[in-house]
Amino acid sequence: MQRTGNPSEVLRLTELSTPEPAHGEVSVDVEYAGVGYPDLLLVRGEYQIALPLPAVPGSEFVGRIAAAGPGTSLSPGTRVVGLSRLGHGPLASTNLALETQVEPIPDDLPGPQTVSLIGNYVTAHLALHRRARLQAGECVVVHGAAGGVGAAAVELAKAAGATVIGVDLGPERARACLDIGADAAADATDPGSLITTVREHTAGHGADVVLDMVGGDLFEAARRFVAHEGRIVVVGFTSGTIPSIRVNQLLLRSFAVLGVNALTVLERYPEVHGEARRAVVDLLAQGAISPQVGAICPLDAVVELLDALAARQVTGKAVVHVQDD
Repeated sequence: MQRTGNPSEVLRLTELSTPEPAHGEVSVDVEYAGVGYPDLLLVRGEYQIALPLPAVPGSEFVGRIAAAGPGTSLSPGTRVVGLSRLGHGPLASTNLALETQVEPIPDDLPGPQTVSLIGNYVTAHLALHRRARLQAGECVVVHGAAGGVGAAAVELAKAAGATVIGVDLGPERARACLDIGADAAADATDPGSLITTVREHTAGHGADVVLDMVGGDLFEAARRFVAHEGRIVVVGFTSGTIPSIRVNQLLLRSFAVLGVNALTVLERYPEVHGEARRAVVDLLAQGAISPQVGAICPLDAVVELLDALAARQVTGKAVVHVQDD
């Protein structure tokens, strides 16, 4: 892409030269690329950071190392999951990544499920374990639980021994939360009803942890049903509305509002990001989690996939099949 804008206007398939890895980098022959809402915002030019144009969009990938630059230790042929260098994304046959931002994986791990780990599951793992310090037996409410990060949070919370209430917009997506593994589900259309559902399901205790990918009215609902000394972890604002809170509410209810940004963790605390990567890869290898793939499309159908994401028509992870291993 040469400029930002609506995907149908700015994304084109074209021939590019094969990228050469620099010091600390690897080039990867991409099998699968994961696509999420942040990718859509980057293409539109609406994200917190900007793509360095011209650019190949995308970030999450599974593939095999094609070449390794100076100062690297992974060998060509190693299968990895990882994050691409900004602007050198995996919506291409070969991408570029820092070696410190890829994780070796077993050859038998399925690509469409594994590509979900590096973005959705690492983000959810950091939110639940690094920020919320989730304990077994606690109650977790997940806003946007039928989406990519939300579905990952449901699975990881259940794997940690928590009770989970999934929340999403409309009865169909609410039912999808149960299919993902939530113990109970609620329709986000009526925030007042959601508050009642959480209080009833927890016998008045409230949610120990809330993961909020949505913002807007759902954040306001969360601050009313969060438990005493509970934690609300802000992951994103897919509603388009960034909420605010009066700090006296924190004082009176003794709850905490925390933020998580996996990319910031990756840049400032790469060892923490690496620990989360290894944890979710191990959980997938053990069969403790089963990432939900909502859609798989070929590379020439990326625009249609991004349009479906924008319309909230994808339940689970959106994946692009770039090429066979």
